[in-house]
Amino acid sequence: MSGVYLQELFSSVQGEGPFVGCRQVFIRLAGCNWTCAYCDTPTDPAPETWVLEKTPGCRDFMTLPNPVEPQQLAEMVARHYDLTLHHSVSLTGGEPLLHTHFLKELIPRISAPGRAFF
Repeated sequence: MSGVYLQELFSSVQGEGPFVGCRQVFIRLAGCNWTCAYCDTPTDPAPETWVLEKTPGCRDFMTLPNPVEPQQLAEMVARHYDLTLHHSVSLTGGEPLLHTHFLKELIPRISAPGRAFF
């Protein structure tokens, strides 16, 4: 299994859509095959590095090398975020559906009864 390229991993409050106001962990994957004129996310498919917010809400980001393996990312999520305090996990991008092989391995590693992914 080869890893994927990430942009960032952080905890925040959802600011749009049906879960506005809910606390979520955001996993922002790199790369996108769309060219949306309104998009504010970098589309580089293979950035050298990505950032992880070590403590939710503290903006204490650390820079890490890409690519990342599913097991490695699951361990980082568990180490830095108490998922019982979050409504859900947002798989965002870029275009997450370009990485279904990765997500099939990652999601079971961070799943729990009642936890949703968006």
